[in-house]
Amino acid sequence: FKKKNMLFEEAECYFILGTIYRISGVYDTADFMLRASQEIYEHIGSSKGEAEVFGTLGLLMSAQNRFDEAESYYQKALKKAVCDKKLTGFILSQQAMLEMVKGDLNKSLKTAEDTLKKTTDNNVKATVFDIMSRINLSKKKYSSAIRYAEQAFDIFFKAKNYPSAYESLYIKA
Repeated sequence: FKKKNMLFEEAECYFILGTIYRISGVYDTADFMLRASQEIYEHIGSSKGEAEVFGTLGLLMSAQNRFDEAESYYQKALKKAVCDKKLTGFILSQQAMLEMVKGDLNKSLKTAEDTLKKTTDNNVKATVFDIMSRINLSKKKYSSAIRYAEQAFDIFFKAKNYPSAYESLYIKA
């Protein structure tokens, strides 16, 4: 990529590798890849790229129970994503998930509800419905949990996002 001055492609490659390593639980390598991606995005002036990386770094920190750092990355991501409503919605849904993992179900629910008010993107809505189903399940509000799981399932299934759709069915079960 460097020989051909393909900086955007290099940043994308690092970002994808960082995401794969994060999902695989190889956190130190994920951190390295994501930071390399962010530096390139910053260099080429891609705010959207930086926002995506900061959001993913937030997920990485959450997976390691580094919640304060996760919150800091989500705030950075929101600042960079200010002109992209869809990306902002995903970042807000990640914040709702962070609060849920931390155990603050009420704050998570409020963030999720606020996200629903701000988004028109169906994928964001489905993600938020999934989070809301999990919150209601934790609160033993089973009918609400089922209703949100069904809404998430419908959107995920129509979008052919079958892994997420079936995850929603698991909540419903």
